[in-house]
Amino acid sequence: MNKTICGVDVSKEWLDTHVVPSGAAGRFRNDAAGIAELAAWC
Repeated sequence: MNKTICGVDVSKEWLDTHVVPSGAAGRFRNDAAGIAELAAWC
Protein backbone atom coordinates (compact mmCIF):
# COMPACT_ATOMS: atom_id res chain seq x y z
CA MET A 1 0.00 0.00 0.00
CA ASN A 2 1.36 3.42 -0.98
CA LYS A 3 1.06 6.19 1.58
CA THR A 4 0.71 9.88 0.87
CA ILE A 5 1.69 12.27 3.64
CA CYS A 6 0.94 16.00 3.67
CA GLY A 7 2.96 17.96 6.22
CA VAL A 8 1.93 21.47 7.21
CA ASP A 9 4.22 23.99 8.92
CA VAL A 10 2.09 26.59 10.68
CA SER A 11 3.22 30.15 11.37
CA LYS A 12 1.33 33.33 12.20
CA GLU A 13 1.02 34.41 8.54
CA TRP A 14 1.61 31.27 6.44
CA LEU A 15 0.81 27.58 6.08
CA ASP A 16 3.69 25.88 4.23
CA THR A 17 2.95 22.42 2.89
CA HIS A 18 4.93 19.53 1.43
CA VAL A 19 3.54 16.25 0.10
CA VAL A 20 5.52 12.99 0.12
CA PRO A 21 6.18 11.13 -2.17
CA SER A 22 5.02 13.53 -4.93
CA GLY A 23 7.20 16.42 -3.76
CA ALA A 24 4.40 18.95 -4.27
CA ALA A 25 4.77 22.06 -2.13
CA GLY A 26 2.56 25.04 -1.47
CA ARG A 27 2.24 28.18 0.60
CA PHE A 28 -1.11 29.51 1.80
CA ARG A 29 -2.03 32.49 3.95
CA ASN A 30 -3.03 31.56 7.50
CA ASP A 31 -6.55 32.98 7.28
CA ALA A 32 -9.98 31.62 6.35
CA ALA A 33 -9.41 32.05 2.59
CA GLY A 34 -5.96 30.43 2.73
CA ILE A 35 -7.28 27.47 4.71
CA ALA A 36 -10.03 27.00 2.11
CA GLU A 37 -7.38 27.08 -0.66
CA LEU A 38 -5.29 24.52 1.24
CA ALA A 39 -8.30 22.22 1.64
CA ALA A 40 -9.04 22.43 -2.10
CA TRP A 41 -5.34 21.87 -2.94
CA CYS A 42 -5.14 18.68 -0.89
